[in-house]
Amino acid sequence: MKMKSEFLKRLLFYLALGYEAHRGRPNCVSSIEMAFSKKINISLLFIILFGLGTAYILVNEEPTKTKSPLPREDYCQNNHISDLPDCPFKEGAYLLPRHYPARGIFFGYTQDRDHMEMLKKLIQLANLRQPAPRLNLLIPRNEVEISHSSLQELPKGDLRSLVNMIPTPSDDTLWAQDYMEIGFDLEKKESFFLDLPYTEREGEGLPPALSLICKSPLEQQPLGRGEDFGNGDYGGNIESYPGHLILIGDNMAPATKIKLANLFKHQELVSINVNWLETGHVDELFSYLPNPINKNCPFMLNYASPKLAIELLNNTQSWEQFLTSYYYEKNLFLSDEYNRTDFSDCFSHSTINESEPLCRGLLDANMKYEDLIQKSLSHLQEKLNSKLGCSVPSNPLPLLFAPANPMSDYGTDQDYARSINPNPINNILIGENLVVARQANQAFQSITDEVIKATSIQPHYVNGNLMHYLSGGIHCTVNIIRACK
Repeated sequence: MKMKSEFLKRLLFYLALGYEAHRGRPNCVSSIEMAFSKKINISLLFIILFGLGTAYILVNEEPTKTKSPLPREDYCQNNHISDLPDCPFKEGAYLLPRHYPARGIFFGYTQDRDHMEMLKKLIQLANLRQPAPRLNLLIPRNEVEISHSSLQELPKGDLRSLVNMIPTPSDDTLWAQDYMEIGFDLEKKESFFLDLPYTEREGEGLPPALSLICKSPLEQQPLGRGEDFGNGDYGGNIESYPGHLILIGDNMAPATKIKLANLFKHQELVSINVNWLETGHVDELFSYLPNPINKNCPFMLNYASPKLAIELLNNTQSWEQFLTSYYYEKNLFLSDEYNRTDFSDCFSHSTINESEPLCRGLLDANMKYEDLIQKSLSHLQEKLNSKLGCSVPSNPLPLLFAPANPMSDYGTDQDYARSINPNPINNILIGENLVVARQANQAFQSITDEVIKATSIQPHYVNGNLMHYLSGGIHCTVNIIRACK
């Protein structure tokens, strides 16, 4: 009887997953209902046969001394990582900050070679810790065969064995950070997925699918009636900080803020101005690093600084080399829905022509952005200092922005500003190692390296041009399961 019951559960699970992939639907329960209520065609017949076969194999396969099935609870994360810090509280839900250890890493997939090189780097860094966290490669449903070939390029042996290939019901999985948040149940000591309103976009069905695959609880997304959800409700706009703080952008929908406040009751939401950005996420402007060297206040806050970027370009007279060092050049300004102004002529000489109205506008916009960032920095530092009982140091990293078009008043929600150089703030922390987008400008690279190495963190530089060209950053492509005890 137990065998039959397990068989039926497995059958329903794989029927749902298969039909979900077939229809691209995020709701497995409705997928089952539709599968049995509509006329079954040839592809659905294949799904049913696949479900029967897979369920039968999984139920009847006996463990041996050399091969035993991986417990489903361990499939997406390594629960054998035991040297964990104490949890901040005893009960409730918590969004753990990024200095907590990783048990699992979700990584968005694309065929781009530079992106695969970054995956190799993440595998190597994850393996520095033993036991190592599991690395889950999220495969779009139409790229399973291609991704299998890509996997053969990864390091062989133990390193490759760290990678789980997870076929998903989505056509796109690149922005793994945005689809969901991964919270932690402080009482049960287990992680859970918080589905975010990635409404009517590729990736919307990923959190429910991963909840099924990983056997992790799913917290449903906020569903406000008639309410608009957008970029402000994605994962890059929800970042946990020390001091029981969660940094969010002021472009977040009220329903999402209420959901976060009710779920993570131990943590305070701190809102900053991101409305002037094209993507509009807090991880574009701020990130922090653990800094145990500073015994009095063991954290360091880094922030994006257009002012520093302009000073470095002026001091090194490298405006001309700055833009042409990137492979996309003019496409940075031209290829999007906002009909962006082409500012590339401002980068045609070693120094910028401030008498040219277009270039003067570029400088004015960036100084306005610096002012907005400084106001947000003061607000965030005040909260951190109060919660931690110490003065958290801050350091600027160079980031130059371009508004969509010249205007008389910069810093509004009509700017749609995007960074011109790959964003060093938008980085990935794994233990004592930081993965950062490499800067082509030597002055930018040097100061980024200097700031990071002032802590005990070791930087590792990767090519982030693809994500940057797509108006994102390397942090947007990962989502990390963190844990405490």
